[in-house]
Amino acid sequence: MVTAERRTENLQTTPIAVSALGGEDLERLQINSIADLDTSVPSMTIETNVASNASVTVAMRGSAEQNAAFLFSEPGVGLYLNGVYRRLSGSNIELADIERIEVLRGPQGTLFGRNTLAGAINIVTRAPSDTLDGSLQVGYGSFDTSKVRGSVSGPIGGNWKGSLSVLRQERNEGWATNKVTNQKVGTNEFLGGMGSLAYDGDTVDAQFTVYASNSESDGPWAVPVSVATVRPVFADRSDVAAASIRVGRGTLAQFNDTDQHGADLVLTFGLGDWTLKSTTAYSKLLDDWAVDFTAGQLGTTAAAGAGTSGFFRVALSDQDQISQEFNLTRNGDKLDTILGAFWYKESSNQLIQDYFAGGLFPGVPADHHLDSESIAAYAQLNYHLDDRWTLVGGGRYNNDDKEFSGRKGGATGAPVNFDKSRSFSRFSGKVGVEFKASDTLFSYLTFSQGYKAGTYDPFANGNIIADGLDPETVDSLEVGLKAELLDRSLRLNNALFLVRYKDLAIGTITSTGLNLQNAGESEIKGLESELTWVATDRLRVYASAALLDSKWKTLAASALATGVKLSDAPPFAFDFQGSVSAAYEFPISSGSITLVATGRHIDKYYQQVAHLNNPLDRVNARDFVDASITFVSSDGQHKLALNGKNLASEQGQYSTLNFSTFLFNNTAAWLTGEPRTWELNYTYSFK
Repeated sequence: MVTAERRTENLQTTPIAVSALGGEDLERLQINSIADLDTSVPSMTIETNVASNASVTVAMRGSAEQNAAFLFSEPGVGLYLNGVYRRLSGSNIELADIERIEVLRGPQGTLFGRNTLAGAINIVTRAPSDTLDGSLQVGYGSFDTSKVRGSVSGPIGGNWKGSLSVLRQERNEGWATNKVTNQKVGTNEFLGGMGSLAYDGDTVDAQFTVYASNSESDGPWAVPVSVATVRPVFADRSDVAAASIRVGRGTLAQFNDTDQHGADLVLTFGLGDWTLKSTTAYSKLLDDWAVDFTAGQLGTTAAAGAGTSGFFRVALSDQDQISQEFNLTRNGDKLDTILGAFWYKESSNQLIQDYFAGGLFPGVPADHHLDSESIAAYAQLNYHLDDRWTLVGGGRYNNDDKEFSGRKGGATGAPVNFDKSRSFSRFSGKVGVEFKASDTLFSYLTFSQGYKAGTYDPFANGNIIADGLDPETVDSLEVGLKAELLDRSLRLNNALFLVRYKDLAIGTITSTGLNLQNAGESEIKGLESELTWVATDRLRVYASAALLDSKWKTLAASALATGVKLSDAPPFAFDFQGSVSAAYEFPISSGSITLVATGRHIDKYYQQVAHLNNPLDRVNARDFVDASITFVSSDGQHKLALNGKNLASEQGQYSTLNFSTFLFNNTAAWLTGEPRTWELNYTYSFK
């Protein structure tokens, strides 16, 4: 059961391409954080952001957000926690007490709104239970990693029930060696908690949830790469580089420190045939980070420059948001209705300081202030012609007002004040038809639109930054077929789609510096498949695959000026992505043992508009192998699991920072993944 259409319905009769991952799926796939979510979701990649590893870079069906560490960025894939929109900044949280995660592929402009240009991710936490239950988990793993996770849920008295979950995780030994300092790096720690209080009444249900977390690390780490050979400077991919910078009489090294907390109140009223749902939410984010973008410039021709940061950035950020949504639904014999209204307001501040040549040349501080307000109204009607055929129509009107002000270096280098207000309005529509051939075969045809709010180029100078970028829009045509075969032991869900993005905004690095631009119009054709097969009582097989065909339709003058051609591959346009996972369970006298093996592959792709087919800017194809063995006692109270991730130690690279064209050093930087890791967990559960 999923809530992809803002109401609870069966996954197999939901006319959307949805990847639904329950608690057991998250364990099987070893999904511990947001960045792990692309393990089995087709057409999607999620990576740690290059500036703040508390943020994520999400790409889906050719749309991506590369600047999530900037608070005024706007994503193309919306992130939701219990239906509440969240910023990608600081979003790479560790997952605890999760009921399920729904990844909706394709534009969700009607029911979810702006910033769901390519899809939406909705994380649903576990609601308080009617009976007392709970668990305690302790774990230890590679690089002196320790974990303690606890949760308890149950009735309090009367119609009240509550839940509480806490997660503490530390990695005390780094997985990489910084060759500038010869110190181990890659440490992190996380502490988070969530509590919920729920009331079940005759005509009204209520749930109040509060959460808070702190995440600290020594920042993202990059491998210096020779521009001449397009190979890492070091033979070992776990050898990285980053330099500290001089600030006054002291030094500043890479770091990341993220604090966030929030609360939401959900009220559900039964009004005869109608259900009214009110969601009120508030959250606050503090995200501070510092990073050496040039990996210590170890390839510089000047010996004195080796081990010195060519480009070091520090950011201090805070953001507040409050939102209110009303949702009114009714399921009738002939007509199902969804009506809604939404209001969102946020205020963010971000101070950015750049340093060049190890801090000898500090840039002009960039002080950004953004106030945004969004209102929307939406409706969707499903009309049942008969037991098999259903017509769908819907639409959403969005209005966004933004005031962007601050101070940063202008075209001549001198500081410039800026202050500008912008407004965006957009109607996104949806029409479709559903056909239920039988209880096990469902198909749909949908035309839908999406809208990504206009944003700002974080790299533009103070004279033009407030001019901003235009909104992105998408038109999508999708045909879906969901089937349960072989006496419902085999589930096969497919989606065939054609999407066209207009004013696609993607970042690039050229000889004139960094740039974010409305690059043009792209077209993507794709086929996605997901399979679940209960082969025997003991063996389950899971698989997913995506085939994409991407091309530019038109290019803006600014993109053409950088040398981009229509024949170049658009960013994040891989040809194939696939995964397969098998779980085999066999009983023993004291319980059962389950073996799980997972393999994943993703083809090569580029992340920039102006990559000009340069292999230095290409993200190469990657393969991953994960496995686990789990013992569960007969009474279900004891669980012991040994997990292994990336067993082939395929670190690859997931992002390129090539500043050599205008910083005059001989190296670029590749951000790589972690090597092989293992983790041993023991869980005690009670009911």
